[in-house]
Amino acid sequence: MTDVLETVEGKWDLTDLFSAHDDPALAATIEEAMECAVRFEERFRGTINVAGGPSAEHLRDGLQALEALDLLTSRVSAFAHLLYSQDTQSTENQELLSRIERRFTDLANHLLFFDLEWLELEGDVVARLLAQETLA
Repeated sequence: MTDVLETVEGKWDLTDLFSAHDDPALAATIEEAMECAVRFEERFRGTINVAGGPSAEHLRDGLQALEALDLLTSRVSAFAHLLYSQDTQSTENQELLSRIERRFTDLANHLLFFDLEWLELEGDVVARLLAQETLA
């Protein structure tokens, strides 16, 4: 595996992430992330701020799902930002970055509830959950 920041002719070698701005794997990863966000919302919305709080296992599952989603989005975002940084004048790079930022704003809207529900939990419920071995 090459170093992502290794330069070739003054440019980063980003092929470990995606081959180009029009790489079908890039579009597929963006769609996969969106589908994961929708599934996450369907599974977890309304299940965190519940009487007595969620089970530690349920909360752990949500956090693990968010972590997996973050890995997908970080890879795409890093690629778009690094590609744009290489050539800020490139229309293709500008459009890619803009498109990804819009899509990930939409994606974030499917996830925001989780933090809000967590913040609405009573302090004693949060303390009990954080003391659980499952969340250690």
